[in-house]
Amino acid sequence: VPSLLIMLMAPGHQTYKRYHNYLEYPAGFNVVFIVHVCFGITMQLCGALQFWPWLRKEHRAVHRLTGRIYFVCLCMLLLTATVLLPLQIQKKYESGHFGLKGWYYNVGLYICAVVTGGFGYGHILRGNWVRHRCWMLRNYAVISSVGVFDICLLYTSPSPRDS
Repeated sequence: VPSLLIMLMAPGHQTYKRYHNYLEYPAGFNVVFIVHVCFGITMQLCGALQFWPWLRKEHRAVHRLTGRIYFVCLCMLLLTATVLLPLQIQKKYESGHFGLKGWYYNVGLYICAVVTGGFGYGHILRGNWVRHRCWMLRNYAVISSVGVFDICLLYTSPSPRDS
């Protein structure tokens, strides 16, 4: 939901416009970023379905399918993040907009997403449903915090031209 709000509301916000007009990213950045956000939104929606007890009990095949879609989206999200992070540090460091703290936060989330997703996947392969559920709950919490953090930064940070 936070990712969807960013895509729908943020482009009209003045801080968003000034920030993205101010920074010039290399060719292809926008395409990778849009793919990243689309996988994030799909992952959020599939993840939300995983919490529905009725779906888990009555329609196990759908639960498994949405779980697989969630994991594929997680892998694609991490792959695109691997491309975006080096570009992000360069531009954010130059502009001073979000600064290094925002980049360190994203790297920390990246590591947490890899670890929690890896443990969750490993436990499901071993058939340990209880630990799988715990690790995937952690993974969903980590991924959900990204959108919330981005909304907070977007609406509370000054424009790079204001500093």
